[in-house]
Amino acid sequence: MNTYSGLNLNQDKATKPQTVQMVRQGEATLYWFLLIHYKTLILKLLVSLIKQSKGQMPYPCFYRRRPLQK
Repeated sequence: MNTYSGLNLNQDKATKPQTVQMVRQGEATLYWFLLIHYKTLILKLLVSLIKQSKGQMPYPCFYRRRPLQK
């Protein structure tokens, strides 16, 4: 027989131990999926830029030093 705990459905699910256990087992979330894929994509882009620039580290345009104007 189910008894009413006084919590709504989401609060009740959040307090159940099997929900915590699923997260501890490493269930993939959208955050981790995007983090892993964007990290590898950025590394691949950096490697290709370094190869194109013949070993010199490429800098974004906004980072280039400009002479000081007086």
